[in-house]
Amino acid sequence: KAVEYFQDALAGSNGWIEPIDFDLNYYLAAAYTKNGQQAEAEEAYDAILALRPEEKDAYFLRGCVRLAKQAGIADEHIILDPGIGFGQTLEHNLILTNHVEILHELGYPILLGTSRKSMIGLTLNLPKDQREEGTLATTVLGVMKGCMFVRVHNVLANRRAVDMTQAILQSGGNVNG
Repeated sequence: KAVEYFQDALAGSNGWIEPIDFDLNYYLAAAYTKNGQQAEAEEAYDAILALRPEEKDAYFLRGCVRLAKQAGIADEHIILDPGIGFGQTLEHNLILTNHVEILHELGYPILLGTSRKSMIGLTLNLPKDQREEGTLATTVLGVMKGCMFVRVHNVLANRRAVDMTQAILQSGGNVNG
């Protein structure tokens, strides 16, 4: 529904819509690139590149939330996915994963989907079928950073890693005796 809303807004404006604020620069840059408007695309991308990766993701998702709400999608049906692996560099993906908690400021549950992603393969120099340990590490980090959902291939191993992580985080022991 939100995608249709955005497509209608873009189609009804000859490829240009007034940005709600910075958030739509992502969409505008993509639209300009698709339409061969290189100078405009570079200007939109320059505005994006001026931010740190985790800030870019928060701005982008803030815009997505705004579009979803304008399309009539209720808050309880919104989950934020930072989109690890979609168009970012390895370094950006590592930074976004490490700072995923910045998305809590938007007030919606976060889904972290890093299972078998190229970020893991490039970091550990492993093919897709050998990235289980990397996936487990990112799942544990996601739980520690407050992600409510993870998208994984090996559900059992990740469920066990999440259960263990939560047990440790919820332990009430005093290390000072």
